[in-house]
Amino acid sequence: MLEQVLKTQNYFQFAGKKSTDFGMRILIDRAFPIPEQDVERIETPGISGDNFIDNDRYKNITMDYPVNIYSYNGLTIYEIYAEIAKWIRFKRGYNKLIDTVDNRYYRLARCFNMTEIQNVNNSFGRTTISFDCKPFKYSITGSQVFNIAKDGRLNNVEIFPSNPVITIFGNGDIDFFVNDYKVILKGIQGEITLDTGLQIAYKAGTLLNNKVNTYPFPQLDVGENRFTWTGNVTKVEVTPNWRTI
Repeated sequence: MLEQVLKTQNYFQFAGKKSTDFGMRILIDRAFPIPEQDVERIETPGISGDNFIDNDRYKNITMDYPVNIYSYNGLTIYEIYAEIAKWIRFKRGYNKLIDTVDNRYYRLARCFNMTEIQNVNNSFGRTTISFDCKPFKYSITGSQVFNIAKDGRLNNVEIFPSNPVITIFGNGDIDFFVNDYKVILKGIQGEITLDTGLQIAYKAGTLLNNKVNTYPFPQLDVGENRFTWTGNVTKVEVTPNWRTI
């Protein structure tokens, strides 16, 4: 088993492309940080010990990838380095980052730094690529769309509640329940999607928050989650977005 692991070439995938597509090999010497809780320390004169204010959030983490770069297709190391920069340095916003060390999950990341390349020779170089990542990593399984029957259930096996995307197909007034949490929908025409992470409702790019009489939108609890409804509903699709740190 160890021999098989050592022969396996790890890589990362960012915005749909793999590091191996650019002649990169990840070095073994790397860290896997855990997100830090955002808390404020309060020191009170005359009172021993500190108190804390919990801001109920986690901070972003930095994922560093020290890599060797090997030339290919007659390209020099500097030419490959330029292609890598085009790929990851100029992507706007967050993109999916998948690491084969644990390809059950992905992170939302953006590249904020590439160290100056150490050009050993024209066919071999070295650099470190740094990604600024949101604190949670998301289950690949939990990124799938699940068709939910009435009284259907989804089981959240992670240790945090998740923010699902729920699409409800139907018409008219609908009461939609996630466990005991009631979402009141008014005057639905065909379908409505609830993005509970962004707290927006829409259909085909048009905002429909005025059709939702419930706020905030529901989360999926750790463990079993039950879905049911009243009204004219023909289909329900849920992308659960299971997450952990």
